[in-house]
Amino acid sequence: MSMKLQANVAHYLNGRTRGPGLEAVEGLGLRPALMAHYRDLSELRYDYPLLLVDSTDRDPWAISLSALFDSLTAPEDRGEVSSRRHTALRLEREIRRAALADGGGRLATLLAEAVARLSEGADETVRGDLEALQSAVQLDGPLVDCDGDLPGRLVRQSWQRVEARKAHLTWRAIERLTRKLSDILRADEANSGAGQEKDRLESSFGNSFRSDFDFGAMSNLLTTARPASTLPDERRERIRRLLHVLRAQRFFATPEAHDGTGGQDMEPYSFVFTSSDEAVKAYRARLPELSELAKAMMMADLEVDGAYRAEVHDHLFEQGIDDPATDALGLTRFPSYLVVLPAGRLPASEIGPLFQELAAGLPIKVLLQTDDISGPPQWGNGDEPDGPDGLDVRHVTGAAMSLSSVYVLQTTSSHMYRARDHVRRAMGFSGPALLGVFSGAGGVMGDLPPYLVAAAAMESRVFPTFVYDPTAGPGWASRCDVRDNPQAELDWPVHELAYEDDRLQRHAQPVAFTAADFLACDARNAVYLARVPADKWNGGLAPVADVVAEEAHGMPEKVPYLLMVDPSGGVHRVLASRHLTESAREYRARWHVVRELGGVRNSFAERQVAEARAQWEAERALEVEALPPQTVTPTVVAEEAADGEVAEGVTAPSPDEPRIDTTRCSSCNECILINDRMFQYDGNKQAFIADLSAGTYAEMVLAAERCQVAVIHPGKPINPDEPGLEDLLKRAEQFL
Repeated sequence: MSMKLQANVAHYLNGRTRGPGLEAVEGLGLRPALMAHYRDLSELRYDYPLLLVDSTDRDPWAISLSALFDSLTAPEDRGEVSSRRHTALRLEREIRRAALADGGGRLATLLAEAVARLSEGADETVRGDLEALQSAVQLDGPLVDCDGDLPGRLVRQSWQRVEARKAHLTWRAIERLTRKLSDILRADEANSGAGQEKDRLESSFGNSFRSDFDFGAMSNLLTTARPASTLPDERRERIRRLLHVLRAQRFFATPEAHDGTGGQDMEPYSFVFTSSDEAVKAYRARLPELSELAKAMMMADLEVDGAYRAEVHDHLFEQGIDDPATDALGLTRFPSYLVVLPAGRLPASEIGPLFQELAAGLPIKVLLQTDDISGPPQWGNGDEPDGPDGLDVRHVTGAAMSLSSVYVLQTTSSHMYRARDHVRRAMGFSGPALLGVFSGAGGVMGDLPPYLVAAAAMESRVFPTFVYDPTAGPGWASRCDVRDNPQAELDWPVHELAYEDDRLQRHAQPVAFTAADFLACDARNAVYLARVPADKWNGGLAPVADVVAEEAHGMPEKVPYLLMVDPSGGVHRVLASRHLTESAREYRARWHVVRELGGVRNSFAERQVAEARAQWEAERALEVEALPPQTVTPTVVAEEAADGEVAEGVTAPSPDEPRIDTTRCSSCNECILINDRMFQYDGNKQAFIADLSAGTYAEMVLAAERCQVAVIHPGKPINPDEPGLEDLLKRAEQFL
């Protein structure tokens, strides 16, 4: 073994040995090649900053600055030739720069300042466009960046919006019932002897009529003509008790409490906590009062309708509907409890209370945030993701899904705006909800902003996004959704990288963004990386994606490397040690589980399809054997002959050429769903390969695996540099 190969292998095995030809990466400012173009976010147009809209009674409740400015220009004005569109983009960029520099601010203030700056020295047309754009912005609120505070602020905003609407409806019901019950008591009092006394009558008529009536005579007349029966004492006392409960409730702030004029004897309850244990204690302590209020509202409804029957309803409300789990009391009308846990692992002291409340179906919404996930999961140095200090967020969300009745959202801060509908549904879900979010704000990725760190974590499958909605359907495939992950059918997302070498020669190749690429951004992992100078590149190196795709049996055939780029754009091959490679393999295995739960690449379904295909092929072979020799057409012989011989004059298709037996296509639509540019239907709605270059070999193999009648033959790949070809070719062998 040569010295340079020995050095590569040694570095792979222990990660800290850099022999001849290998260089340290510390201080080089390297980034994964696919992240090379993303260094200055102020020049990019992306989802942040976000505007958290002040109003609680209108949509949108959150909108990106880019989406807001897109809404200010008509579709026909969204070309670069449009003066107003050009001005809108300049104004948006100016506000984004100011917001990023100052850590946020209110939109109205930043907008006014940006308009003033851009108006200086501008011509009349530009000033007119700026004034029109400023007038068109009808929303205001804080602008928030993608940072460590974003998950909490966004979740609170959504929760407050849901609770405000719920509170408005429930408070109106309480107010109506209070007014109706009070009217009943006032009517009873007016009909009573006390209500018809001279002084009471005189005060009720006011000063204008005091000289026109003899109130003493009127009192005598009304008292004599008064009906014999008034409100029964039992009902009067019941109504008074109900009014006391409705007026003393602390679950909703009265409108007077909101405007500062009072209106409630005691401070309304708070429903935001930083501890699961404290939230559960508060819920349990308030539950009797909550049940009493809910029953009071139901009883009051019957009272105002005159439908309350003591002999029936007294026993029912005292004994029959005290179990909140049945929601017979309509407890979903009342506030849910928001728990915003401190960023980090779930502390050991919180594990028990959290899962108890989730399993019990309590109306609780939990945000569990982590800022740092870039340590490899298999270091073996005491930094394992689960230990005495608590649970890793990803394990908490996975365990919560197994409870089956919890709404679970796992995502990154970079994706939270696009996942805002899932956040809103989680906050409005009638049962418990758990949100696990990676912020990217751990500060361990050098100068990478949190937005890029979070986006890279999602892209690399280190922190994939998924939603589990218990109400979405009966099975996992309908309840669990992983479609927001890029290229979810693949192990890793693949993008084309174009670059020039030292001799100004242009190169373009597909590159997979793996978990090892993400981990390589962390300076703590620099010891597990080693740069190989370009003159030392050789056939003994292979991309990490290819090595990870192989079965893990000891030393790989080739040493894995990552493509990384320095600040000047230079491309480097960087060896990744066993620590990072095995971590990537572990994340790949986890991703397979997650995507299978979401109905993507279901291994059970693929096994069934393979078994059905094998059975069909066996039955077809028997049918062909049973045919008389003279009835077998040359085409069938060409396709079915076991010894490779074909009929005279018939050209057998090359096994290396991708093809579809179109005449046997059953129109199952599987291949069309995978890539409708590569695969299309003919006039008989039978599939054929329309454009082989419009897709990847991975999609071709996937289509062959999903084809219900086994008529797709992947052949050989047209791109020899496509990642994961070794694994793909093995999968394709049965279809050649």
